[in-house]
Formats: sequence, structure tokens, C-alpha cells
Amino acid sequence: MTLPFSNQYFNGTAGLTQGGWILQATELRCGMQYGSSMLYGGGQWGAPSGEGPLGQGNGGQIYGQYSPPSGPLAIECQLPVYDSAVEAMVAANFKGSWLACAGVANGWGYGRVWTRNDAVCTWQPTQIWQSPVTSSCVQVRSLLAYTDSVTGQTYIFAGVDDGNNNGGIFRGTYNSAVPGCLVWNSTPELALSATNQGVTLPQGFSERVMSFCAGTNATGGTSLYATVGIQVWQRIDGANPTWQLVWTKPTVPGENSQSGLRGLTASGGNLLVFPEGTDWSVTQLNPASGFAVTWQYNLQTLEDQLNEFETGVNVTYVIGAYNNMASVQIGSTYYGLIGLSICVSSYPAGTPIYLASASGTGTWLAQAYYLVKNGNNFTLKQIAAQANPTVAPRFMVPYGSTYVMAGGFDYEDYNEVAEYGWGAYDTPSNAVAGA
Repeated sequence: MTLPFSNQYFNGTAGLTQGGWILQATELRCGMQYGSSMLYGGGQWGAPSGEGPLGQGNGGQIYGQYSPPSGPLAIECQLPVYDSAVEAMVAANFKGSWLACAGVANGWGYGRVWTRNDAVCTWQPTQIWQSPVTSSCVQVRSLLAYTDSVTGQTYIFAGVDDGNNNGGIFRGTYNSAVPGCLVWNSTPELALSATNQGVTLPQGFSERVMSFCAGTNATGGTSLYATVGIQVWQRIDGANPTWQLVWTKPTVPGENSQSGLRGLTASGGNLLVFPEGTDWSVTQLNPASGFAVTWQYNLQTLEDQLNEFETGVNVTYVIGAYNNMASVQIGSTYYGLIGLSICVSSYPAGTPIYLASASGTGTWLAQAYYLVKNGNNFTLKQIAAQANPTVAPRFMVPYGSTYVMAGGFDYEDYNEVAEYGWGAYDTPSNAVAGA
């Protein structure tokens, strides 16, 4: 059987150029459908200096693909060197005024979101906040547009951190008269310093706002939720909004996690969340039952299924659902697609691997896997390897009902002239049924 996602649409080694810039992301981190196009955000980790007309090709890039899935890519935005990667993307609908937004990592201490001018396919920055630690790398790791259920006002929310427990959840409003069309409140609605207090945190932990979703609340209405560290918070809408803590993940002895909870996704009347690290799992929260927890799938279950591909593998650390869980529909059935990065402590000879984990928890598999969720059942799938290795799918995004786009990064062994990103596509039916 042909492995899924064997159709490649992006390979950073291709060396395509546009305006003097090289189309060469080292990692595709996020993507989204925007009208009849796809937009992708890339990072430039390890890219060679001297690229581009100004010799400054190490900044992140935003790509537009105007005829998916196999149409040509264009560099819509070459970010400056200090905006080193695109971390999150969202298509925000402000009551009929659409705005494509991209959150970035900024090395000068600024929280920034770039927005698109659709008429000319160009981007410009908007500034959210400046860290008090000006030398820090500020990251916008999550974005979502949400309409307040009380006031009817639509906002864009950004999860911003500087690696020093500064930042939080910031709110922006749409204004077509200002550059970039966004006006940000520079004071967070929820500050990082107000969260994750009085709890035991995992080893190697850095507090971040990693994901948002709009989901059902306890009364059957809709609320905005966010993962902050190892906690899930709910926004209480209104003219004077507040945030309340609804769940804290229990920390197990010796647990290691860099970012805590990821991938918050609405699933029916429930929420799904994906703890990163040595205690990884697919966790269901039920708002109607006081956010009761059901552990649907865990690291041990993943290891058992992985050993059907690679006998003798011991899984030690997992990143699953990097930003969120993708959903595709086939007939009347919905399936979830969950991209995985898998770290192991043992593996059979000949297994493709790369770079020992910085946390000391093992070695990352140099082979891309993902989970297919069908109801409460989960099946592990393997992505077809390309000439440029497909590792760690960072996003899986449907393009209408006809294709699923996926992307990530390669071996990242630092022996190449540069590291390279990859992207591939498949039909929803092949993505769900593939080996």
C-alpha cells in the first residue's frame, strides 16, 4: 500500500528564488486555507547567511500557494532577520472583513503579528507588546478570532511569551484605518504571572500560551478557552471580561515537559487537549460535567502501536497536535488528524533517527507519524518519506473537502549546508485509510 502524503508540494532544497530571496524554509510550522489559496508560515533556523538581495536571509518567510495542492509557491513575505519564524496563523473574520494574521518569534523583545493586504498579497507588522526583558525572544505561539457572546464584539486573541514568565493573552480589535488593521491592548487580559501558581510544574518547563479554541461551556453556550502552561482557562465574556481556571493537569513524578498543554480543540461538546512530554496523552474534558477528565490515549498506547511499525521501540517523549487537531469529513463521519513528534530511548538497528533530545529524554525518530481519531478509537499512520525526509508534522490542514496539507521539518542533523522544511498533501480518504 502506498503510504499517505506521498505527494510533495514543498521541499526546501529546491532553491527556488523570488525577488532575490531563496524559497527555503527550514521548518514549516503552520498553514491555513485562505479563500481559494493556502498560506504557510516557515522558520529559517540554520539557513546560510548571505541569502537574499540584502544578504539577510535568516528571517522567517510566509508563502502563498494559489492553486493548491500542487500549484506554485510564492514568497509573499520575507521577514527581517529578527523575526526568525512564523509560529501561528489564523484567518480572522471580523463580521465579513477577513484578515490573514501570522504570529512570529521576535529576537528584539517585541510581540508581533503580521497581517496581509489581500489586494496586493503583501504583509506588514502590528505590535502587541514589548517585553521588559528587551534581549528576550518573544513568541506569538497561538492566535484565534472570537466573538464575545455578551457584547457581540469580535476580537483576535494572541498568546505571547518572552521565556521569562512575562506576557499572556492579549486582545486586538479590527480597524481598517490603521496600518495592519489591528489595534492591540498592550495589557494582557490574562497575564502569565497569574497562572500556574501553587502547582508542581514539570522539569524543563517554560510557561506559554500554546493554543486557543472556541468550545461548548457548562451551560451549552460557547466560550473561548486557552491552554496556559499545564492549565486550561475559560474566558468569561462581557464588557469587563475575566478568565477562570477550569483544569490543571496533574504532574507525575519525574515528568518532563517543555511547553505543557498543546492543541486545544473542540470535539463535539467536549474539549481535547494534548499534554506535551513524558506524560503525553490525548485528554478529553467535559464542560457539562465540571470538566471531568477522560484519558483517551496515552504514551504507552502510542508505543504499542508504534511497535507494529518498528519492533523494539521505547517511547519517552511526545509532541502531539502542535497547534491543534485537524478535522476532515468523509461522508457523514468526522475524523481527527493529530501530527506527532516522537522521542525514543531504544530502537532497532537501521531505524532513521536524528538529534538527541535537548531534554535528555531520548532521540527523535526521523520518520513522520500521525494519529487518526475516529470516535474514541485512534490509529497510528506513517507518512511517506520524501527525498528530503519528512519528520515531525507541525500542521495538518484540510483544503476544502478535497485535500489535506501537511508540513514540518527534516532530520535537522546540522551537517547540511542548511536545514530544510517539507510539505505534502493527500486526499482525506487516503489520509484516513493509509497505512
